[in-house]
Amino acid sequence: MSADALHEAGARAPDPKQLHSACGVPHRWRGAAHFTLLEVGWQRGLNFLGTVQAWKADPQRPTRLRYVAVLPAPLPAPQQGPAGVVNLDADPTALHALRARWPLPIEGIHRIELEDGRVQLTLAVGDPHATLPGLLEQIDALLVSDDSPRLPKLLQRAAQLLAKQAQAACASDASDMLQALEAGGLVPEPGPTGAPVTLRPRERSGRKQVSPQGWPAPLSRRALIVGGALAGSAVAYALGRRGWQVDVLQDAPLTAAGSAQPVLAQHPSASRDDAVLSRLTRAALALSLGPYDNAAMRRMGRLQCMDEHMAHALSDGWPSALIEPIDNRRAAALSGLAGAGPGIWWPQAGCADPMALIDAWRIAAVTRHENAPICTVRQTAHGWQALDAKGQVRAEAPVAIVAAGCGTPTLSVQAEATHTIDAMLGAAGWQQRRAQSFIAQVPPSSMPACILGGHGHAVPIDASHLLLGPGPENVADPGDMTSRQRAAQAAWARHAGQAGDSNQPVSLRPAAWGARLSCRDHLPLIGALPDPAQLSRARESLMRNDRLPLPRLPGLWMASAFGGRGLLWSVLAAEVLAAHLEVEPMPLTHDLMAAIDPARFVRRALRRTQSM
Repeated sequence: MSADALHEAGARAPDPKQLHSACGVPHRWRGAAHFTLLEVGWQRGLNFLGTVQAWKADPQRPTRLRYVAVLPAPLPAPQQGPAGVVNLDADPTALHALRARWPLPIEGIHRIELEDGRVQLTLAVGDPHATLPGLLEQIDALLVSDDSPRLPKLLQRAAQLLAKQAQAACASDASDMLQALEAGGLVPEPGPTGAPVTLRPRERSGRKQVSPQGWPAPLSRRALIVGGALAGSAVAYALGRRGWQVDVLQDAPLTAAGSAQPVLAQHPSASRDDAVLSRLTRAALALSLGPYDNAAMRRMGRLQCMDEHMAHALSDGWPSALIEPIDNRRAAALSGLAGAGPGIWWPQAGCADPMALIDAWRIAAVTRHENAPICTVRQTAHGWQALDAKGQVRAEAPVAIVAAGCGTPTLSVQAEATHTIDAMLGAAGWQQRRAQSFIAQVPPSSMPACILGGHGHAVPIDASHLLLGPGPENVADPGDMTSRQRAAQAAWARHAGQAGDSNQPVSLRPAAWGARLSCRDHLPLIGALPDPAQLSRARESLMRNDRLPLPRLPGLWMASAFGGRGLLWSVLAAEVLAAHLEVEPMPLTHDLMAAIDPARFVRRALRRTQSM
């Protein structure tokens, strides 16, 4: 678009201050702890930047501002251009930060944090009917700045969800737009011709704060977390940043984490049909580039070796900043190894020492308790207690989060009755694998400049040591040195072929044995735990009506079954659980939330029984 066209488009855009006034900003947010505004449209960021400006200028502003924008297709970052294209009165710092953190041009839900996390921008890019269901349960104001003819049906859906909660403003007085909002339960108020239209709920009612799946928000922002390794530490960090007080209970001094490996790598997935695993790992990778990224993370990229034709098929249509097919020559240049490639290149992928990452995530609001082995979480009138083997209460809080790694299935939950999590989620098909990687001291010519995957994995630990795998799994006798030596030599042979150093002497030693927990569909378990007693009572109703929500234990959550992707899933779990508890817009679409729901196996078991 030319500068003149941009100027003309900017001149037609409504004044953000008028839109703010029409949807009740800023007076409706004063005194609130947080305020969420949904914009259907984007207008080159004019309204967002104007809202940030108004928020910063208001001494009675809410502590946290949440802004959701619905974009039907990816857009470039807002640019400073002719007058009227970008609000020149807006804070230039906010504009610069927005441009610097703008996501890749792909569909999905993207998060950008400004002002040390106090301003959260969620961009829902793509089909709004797919992205909106997880975003609209707790919206305080609706702003319609797009007058596209395809919007009316969507606006009716949005208004239906907002009618009892929010005030709306519509930049256009087009009859089809207003009729759609009215059909959804919002009533326009008379106003000056050409000014944004204010709409209010047809029926006023008191608002009860609920989470996107209908659970009441906790009155006290305190939580206990069972498990202090990577998952528990990431969740504690997410809640601590949002002002929660968190107790983390670790069964032993935290001297190792993440399958006891000295380094962990991010392993994103790609598939021709963009399957659930691919979409989830892509979302987790993007989230890991936010506030969880620190000096402990080394963004060196990942080379996933495979057939060149397959590499092109998997990366077709994606921006090269996310995934790129590369031939042998480019693979050798990126990895520094003569025999590497071909394959696909993930430039954003990184690796980290898990202990260094956990240390970097420490925050004053989080208290860690070591030597606190927890066997039971018990429901009380005020929330949950964590009990050790002697029945001693080690911590209590309104919210409990189970992130106990391989100890999760055997942990007992005491509510109306006592069940292990294994029994509550028995259909999950838990899989616990003991495996071992190897540490190689290698010459400089064999040290890759990136993470290698595809034919086993090779992850740089430091300037001269490399983590190689995979090693043997579920070995009956871990002391069987012969099988371990053969596995070590096989891992080195795979890497030496890529490095072109098969004749170089190398020192190999085993890394510590580690255990990985996964479930049968190889997706993580992140969300609220089902209530066995309520499920039993409602079983017939749930079998008759597949759309009924499954009953949950209020205030009990979990983050588990991460398998070999703990570095990605820990950040995903942290943001998903924090969004639930803070009643924020979700960082995932509704179908992806269902894919990681711990109760998904209960739902599937009910469906199988129904079909028999």
